[in-house]
Amino acid sequence: DNNTRKFEGISEGRVTVDKNAELPSGTYFYIIQWTTSDGNTINKNGYLYLTR
Repeated sequence: DNNTRKFEGISEGRVTVDKNAELPSGTYFYIIQWTTSDGNTINKNGYLYLTR
């Protein structure tokens, strides 16, 4: 769901950064898994660099 689950550079309240605080510049790694309409599972992973 790209409307409610998207990366915006804002914390979701993890241990090291307060909830709703902007994340610091740096490299962030991601893992995404979804199921297609025909039942296949797709995995994607990688990284992005956030610059402020």
